[in-house]
Amino acid sequence: MTALDDVARRYEAAALALKFDGQNTDPNADNPRVWATLGLGAVKIAWGYQGDFERCVALLGKHVDRPEGLCASYHRDLFGEVPKRATQAAKPDLPDGWDFDAESVEDALPTPDDEGPTDE
Repeated sequence: MTALDDVARRYEAAALALKFDGQNTDPNADNPRVWATLGLGAVKIAWGYQGDFERCVALLGKHVDRPEGLCASYHRDLFGEVPKRATQAAKPDLPDGWDFDAESVEDALPTPDDEGPTDE
């Protein structure tokens, strides 16, 4: 298993909600950890893709002091480890057409229609 496979296994956008299934947790609740890891904050951060830690720091830095520690904690919640250069480098590029204003992570992913014309 490559490092990229390991990242993909830990964070699959469509399957992340299943990790918390049955917890009676509303991803859009006022809980900052839930918001940033499962809710609309997760959409804006685009966890699992290149630059996710930096996007988290930029987003949360508007609201908290020392966002690096908080984002490292959230990263550990999602991936099982704090962000390291090797882990960050193994993540795939953010897909073209990612919708940062989507209502869920699944809706943020580009659809085949969003990717432009095909050769068909």
